Amino acid sequence: MDGLSVATNAWAHARIALQRQLVYRFSNWSGLFTNCFFLYFRAYALRACFEHRIAIGGLDADQTVTYVTVSQAFLMVIPAWGKVGVGDAVRSGQIVIDLARPVDFVSCHLGGRFGVSAYYVVARALPLLAVGALAGFLVLPPLGELPVFVISVVLAAWIAHVILLLIELSSFWLGSEQGVRWLVLGFSGLFSGLILPIDFFPQWARTISRFLPFEQTLYTPTRIWIGAGESLWLLLGVQLLWAVFLTLLAQVLFHAGRREVLVHGG
Repeated sequence: MDGLSVATNAWAHARIALQRQLVYRFSNWSGLFTNCFFLYFRAYALRACFEHRIAIGGLDADQTVTYVTVSQAFLMVIPAWGKVGVGDAVRSGQIVIDLARPVDFVSCHLGGRFGVSAYYVVARALPLLAVGALAGFLVLPPLGELPVFVISVVLAAWIAHVILLLIELSSFWLGSEQGVRWLVLGFSGLFSGLILPIDFFPQWARTISRFLPFEQTLYTPTRIWIGAGESLWLLLGVQLLWAVFLTLLAQVLFHAGRREVLVHGG
């Protein structure tokens, strides 16, 4: 299959996924309210940590509450959870029909997930940034760094979506991916910087984080927003390497899993 056909099919899946999300307006409003609650809760809780100190892990109070705002705003754009649909398809037998379609399996599923992320940029990220700004939780980055931040968000979403796909590809061998999902969620919640900024971690934990892909999801773009203190292009390069590596790994596992289905006569 040529590159143009792959891109066209991925774009079609992204458009369909975006249209599907538009149906669930009430679910988004309730989710937005929940995100706002946790935004205020996390911001005030972490701001209290600076009652008797100026900085923690190199971050001051304003940087920390900005970190909370941006990470909470892009939590659904760069998801740590969610279903791709592969696991359900394996269990129901629908996967046989999916395998028969003349499309690139991995790119189409990733395209669908990008459509969901595009929806949440408008439905969650922008409203939550506005709420954070009105509450005094948000410090804007230098204007020249915003394009780098946007690129980083795209790469972070790519990595997050591939991780979700890799989790569900395990169902080819395990039957159910739920055990793998909960294991990965535990690591992701900690090392993506969702619970706390990785800057707050002890050095040994920060070293471990450097060798895992989760830091390249929510933490890296948020760190770029508040001031990375590192080469921005180096950060983007690391994200791109992880995205390509994980996508290739997903392709390898998919083709191995496809043979597994054929062996069992699925």
